[in-house]
Amino acid sequence: MEGAENLPDGPFILAVNRVGGFDHLLVTQAIGRPMTVVTSRGDGLLRIPTLATTGFGQAGRAASEEVLASGGIVLVFPERVCGNDGAVHRGTADTAAVAIGAEVPIVPAGLAPRTHRGSTRNLADAPARWAIGDLRYRLAIGKPILINRYLGLDEPGRVTDGLIMRGLVDSVMSRIAELANRRYVDTHSFDPDLRAANRNPVLNPVDPASLREWVTARRRMQRERRETQRQRMAAEAELARILDEQEAAEITAAQEAARRWAEGVESGGR
Repeated sequence: MEGAENLPDGPFILAVNRVGGFDHLLVTQAIGRPMTVVTSRGDGLLRIPTLATTGFGQAGRAASEEVLASGGIVLVFPERVCGNDGAVHRGTADTAAVAIGAEVPIVPAGLAPRTHRGSTRNLADAPARWAIGDLRYRLAIGKPILINRYLGLDEPGRVTDGLIMRGLVDSVMSRIAELANRRYVDTHSFDPDLRAANRNPVLNPVDPASLREWVTARRRMQRERRETQRQRMAAEAELARILDEQEAAEITAAQEAARRWAEGVESGGR
């Protein structure tokens, strides 16, 4: 693994490209820290009963938020399925939605195969699946992508939030392609024939409108929470100012009383 120093100590989303059916095992073994994997039926990932998982969609996003709120790590493959063409494909917006809702960074990582002898083939054009016996894998961790600048943008709304999610996830996928040393293709890796036949739910992403509504609601809650915090801080500052003034007045009064007492003692001694 390369770039381990880029992993935050707190909660974060680890976004990785797809290579094969063991991607989640390769990543969790390399990271060596407990994490929850976002999966869905038909994504080609081997099911491991002992591995904590959650899904896509509203329930999955809420579950991921709970993991992150407790300080955990969420592992997600934004492409969902392998493209089988050696490229990194466009990611779905769920990753950005959860990051914005939980207010956590996204850490991009590139997973790429290489030979046992350590020499890397032309990974930019390599097939996504080679014989497991011929390969080892390299996991390159990139610097966290912070979402603070996305949270303070214009008033929450469907159009704005849709653009925010797409811009964020596109930035993540481009970085993943660089880390994996693979070309980036700005199309989903879903098989159009299977999607048309509706034979696999993973090939039918969450309705963009409902996803935008979910993020818009989260951003409004965040804005209201920040406003409440601002008001509370202002109230605390005002209270501190009043207490400081009262304390200063009491000190001044005590000093004046002491001065008068001293003057009285001095006058009595004459």
